[in-house]
Amino acid sequence: YFNIDSYGDRFNALYVPNGSSRHPFTLKNNKIDIDNQNNFSVMDGLAILDFTMNEVCDNINRLFDHYKITSAEIDAALLHQPNLILVKAIQEKLGFSDKQLVCNSQDIGNTSSASIPLLLTEIGEAWQERGNSLSLLSGFGIGLSVSSVLMDLQNTVCLKTMKYDNRYTFMTREVGGYSYD
Repeated sequence: YFNIDSYGDRFNALYVPNGSSRHPFTLKNNKIDIDNQNNFSVMDGLAILDFTMNEVCDNINRLFDHYKITSAEIDAALLHQPNLILVKAIQEKLGFSDKQLVCNSQDIGNTSSASIPLLLTEIGEAWQERGNSLSLLSGFGIGLSVSSVLMDLQNTVCLKTMKYDNRYTFMTREVGGYSYD
């Protein structure tokens, strides 16, 4: 059972006005025009906070109500990782313990729809040691939308992952004739 909600009437709280074919990026000298604010993400921080603390938490609570369980019965809570402050605020509002909450946003931050798979990747082989019979997965964000599910992830195998040093390389790449720096 998934609980999926979308609040499209509030899309303008988090979106990118330009991009794709409907409203292409504006260019200057064959590069994205950095002076045009419509080429970049728009975020209303207070609206996102309100959405997260109300609609996201309500979505999860309705899932719990459907199964007639409480947050205390969850073995692992894997939430989208927008930032540590929001993850901890959801944890507090829903009553998850530190043991239940799986969190890596202090190390990685917002990776969009990849944040929950990255949680599992980061925990790696230690996942089986946790004994995660009943896990909550909840993704939310752009659009404004939220989707939550309860799953038995006890037999999920998370492979050991490689750790890289903290060196970063920035390079220019050509995509579809446009140059991104």
